[in-house]
Amino acid sequence: ILTARKYDQIGLFLTAIVLFAIAMGVLRQLTLAAAAAALERSKVSLEETNFMFDTALENMAHGLSMFDRNQRLVVCNDRYGEMYGLPSALTQRGTPLRDILQARVAMDCSPRDAEDYVEERLAAIAVLEPYYGVHEMSDGRIFAVSHQPLQDGGWVAIHQDITAQKQAETQIAY
Repeated sequence: ILTARKYDQIGLFLTAIVLFAIAMGVLRQLTLAAAAAALERSKVSLEETNFMFDTALENMAHGLSMFDRNQRLVVCNDRYGEMYGLPSALTQRGTPLRDILQARVAMDCSPRDAEDYVEERLAAIAVLEPYYGVHEMSDGRIFAVSHQPLQDGGWVAIHQDITAQKQAETQIAY
């Protein structure tokens, strides 16, 4: 009788341990399921935000470019590439600014003082100061560039074709 009672107690104790382990597993599964659901909601929200950002970026009338502190392209819109006649290979993430500027000079899509243009632009960017400049391209188009440094050493630039505006100003002046 005593032995049977001991076996019953041991069995009950082992059953309690198994039930506790199962309960812990269920709690862990519920926690993981909740985390996975939160992660999925976050992913959907991020995808929606990215879609809205991409839509805004591609529907801008101006060219936009963003570079990191190493002077490598982070993002640009299609308008930026179109304005300067850049092939898609030069509008990819990671493209060095020097390569973009040199390509623009080679394609005759730079200011008329192209000889010093690349080095002057790279030097101006290194200063990390806001910049606004108006550049007349060799083909007669006029671009206004607003350059805003970022805290991490990169910058964002807005490129605006102001050719029509400048032509209208010239006609009014005469």
